[in-house]
Amino acid sequence: MTPSFSALLVYYDPGVTTYEALCAAITAIADQADTAVLPPSRTVELPCCYDDPELGFDLVAAAKRLGLSPDELVKLHAGADHLVYFIGFTPGGYWVLGRTPLKLYDPGAADPILLRPGDHVRFRRIDRAQYDEVQKSCAATSTSNSPPATQAGLAAPATTIKILDPGPQTTVQDLGRPGQLRYGIPQSGPIDRASFVLANRLVGNADTAAGLECTVLGPRFEVGAPCAIAVTGADMPVTINGAAAPAWTTLVLQAGDVVKVGTARSGVRSYVAFSGGLDVPLVLGSRSTYLRGRLGGLDGRALRKEDVLRVLPAPMPARRHVKPSAIPDLTAAPTIRVVLGPQAERFTDDGLAALLGGDYEMLPQSDRMGARLRGARVAHRRGHDIISDGIALGSIQVPGDGQPIALLVDRQSTGGYTKVATVCSFDIGRLGQVKPGQRLRFRAVTLAEAHRSLGAWPASLADALAAE
Repeated sequence: MTPSFSALLVYYDPGVTTYEALCAAITAIADQADTAVLPPSRTVELPCCYDDPELGFDLVAAAKRLGLSPDELVKLHAGADHLVYFIGFTPGGYWVLGRTPLKLYDPGAADPILLRPGDHVRFRRIDRAQYDEVQKSCAATSTSNSPPATQAGLAAPATTIKILDPGPQTTVQDLGRPGQLRYGIPQSGPIDRASFVLANRLVGNADTAAGLECTVLGPRFEVGAPCAIAVTGADMPVTINGAAAPAWTTLVLQAGDVVKVGTARSGVRSYVAFSGGLDVPLVLGSRSTYLRGRLGGLDGRALRKEDVLRVLPAPMPARRHVKPSAIPDLTAAPTIRVVLGPQAERFTDDGLAALLGGDYEMLPQSDRMGARLRGARVAHRRGHDIISDGIALGSIQVPGDGQPIALLVDRQSTGGYTKVATVCSFDIGRLGQVKPGQRLRFRAVTLAEAHRSLGAWPASLADALAAE
């Protein structure tokens, strides 16, 4: 669930419950809201340094704009209690009056978030010397991330992967960390979930095992012991010791083999799975990298030259391949299925017709957070801003310029632009494989149609593999 100012976004699995049953359950809970006993609100005191221009660099300008002295503004700010409506909002263009030395987020702690919705915050003014002292104390007592699995009682790793050339953005991903959006932390994981899952199955892994997501250009790496790999997703040429090797199949490597994943000929993201799965620390139950939050994966960042990744022990898998009929054609302009809403009524009929009737070009500014598109203007009926609310995977925001933005796996948890439609989860992967400059179209489906297609997804993945 994702709380916001005046709404609560609830996620559900249609394989577990129906939309109608969920709505009935939520309504029943809401009917009891007037008599519900709420937990007492906490007041959390945050020390804050205002006076150092490195920390409160907008204080003087903000005070001048308000016709106050800096000291008067600080007294107003520190003299009031501030209600925490929700967390995860990342504003831009706001005045920075000061900074607290406390850690608001510690991924290794049992309760990783210091502030919760419903809390009140009271700021206590401190000077720079006090700030430095508290910050040093926090760093000394910081909770470390979970250890790698090999340090938690498992056998020694089967092998290591040495990165010789990382490519522009190669990250460790697993299926992500669901359930953290209430903390403002996205699920992350692979954008093209189907390709990622198939890569894992080709090397005998569980779907949840960690592998690599490679963007535009893949890595070059050396393996330290025999293992199996598979490369799926975007059409990136694969070589082993300089000799061409096929994608979408099990590849057996020997110690010292060097693998290179080249530049994408079609698609954007490829996936490399290793038998056993990559062994990096768990952060909030996942090994996935969230780049903007600098957490998960290998130190929360993309891979670099000379990085060494450990691989968990696993037997050599049987050789399998993905049937040619199950390999997506990433050269064609795709039609992406969407369910209209949740704010479709905020758009004109012509605006909705534009969204569903024209081509949209993928822009180079697109990333794991969102796909920025250019095409026919999606016109608003009355304004493009709303009171910020939760953003589901695939939400299509439309800011004032009328150009849609489809939010992806590293999206923010809340936002204040109207959302005209939501991309069906089973089409997120295809959307994430559209190259900059390539075009796509949207097609509206009903919620029932979306549920049926989602229900058929597991069987289609199971049917995609064949033995050698």
